[in-house]
Formats: sequence, structure tokens, C-alpha cells
Amino acid sequence: MTVICETCKKEFDKLERFVKKSEHHFCSRKCSNTKSNENRWKNHVTLKEKYKCQSCGKKRDYRTKHLLCEVCYSITQTDKNKSTTLGELKHKHNQRVNARWYSAEIRNFARNWNPTLVNKPCQECGYSKHTELCHIKAIKNFDDDATLGEINHPTNLLVLCPNHHWEFDNK
Repeated sequence: MTVICETCKKEFDKLERFVKKSEHHFCSRKCSNTKSNENRWKNHVTLKEKYKCQSCGKKRDYRTKHLLCEVCYSITQTDKNKSTTLGELKHKHNQRVNARWYSAEIRNFARNWNPTLVNKPCQECGYSKHTELCHIKAIKNFDDDATLGEINHPTNLLVLCPNHHWEFDNK
């Protein structure tokens, strides 16, 4: 039986039993693959749209579970963490093995939220090779209702070298 290829429009002979099996007719595998790949690439355009950041519209990593790019995600996490209370953080850490490490996490937030302070020299002696952020009011002196944004506010932080930091903590 003579049929026409759907892709290249060439006439070719096909056995009648194969014509009855399928409503699609292709003269070769190449023509068949060409037709099936057209549909695949139509869907591929929508996949590109799927991996755009919902906040800024830039390309995001397809492996992430959240729908934001790295920059937008870190901003939303920072805002979320700044409003977290000390009591919530302590409760989260009490469920873990290392229950007292909440203050280390708070100090880590201080370094991440105040990057301009981290690179400054010591406010006492001017030493600049290694400085640390020191909390004026200690983390343990805050109530459980205090937010991490209050604890790590720049007005509660000093930039000190390790020696002056130890002196400040030990009066």
C-alpha cells in the first residue's frame, strides 16, 4: 500500500497490516524521531519558564526545592531569621543533641548580617589582621522574647581583636 510520510511528505510503500496498526506513517526512523522531537522541544520551552525565580524572574538552579534564586532566597531567609525570637531558637536547639549551640548560630548570623563590620579594625587598638564581633549586651542576658534582629543589631556589636574581646568579656 502506498502512503505519504508525515515528516518529509515522500510517498513510500508500507505493508497493509502495518498501515492498520498505526495512523502515523513515516518513511524512516529519522523522520519518526524528527516528528516526536518537535513535541518534546515545545514542552522544553515551558521547562525553561519553570526554572525562573518567582521574585525577580532570573534563572534559578533547577535542583533547589524552593522557587527563588539564591539571592532572593537568602534575603527572605534573613528577614525570617531576624524576626525569630531567642526562645524559638533555644527550643529548636533543645530538640537536637547539641542544645547549647544556639549562641554560636546567633554569632554566625551577626557576621552574615553585618558584613561591613567584619572587615573593620579593632575599635580599641586598630589591629586589622583578625577581628571578632563582640556583643555589648551578652546573648545570655536577653529575654526569650528578644528577636535575633535585636541581639545582632549593629548598636549591640563591637569590632574587637581577640585580646580586647577577651578583656571586654572578662571585665
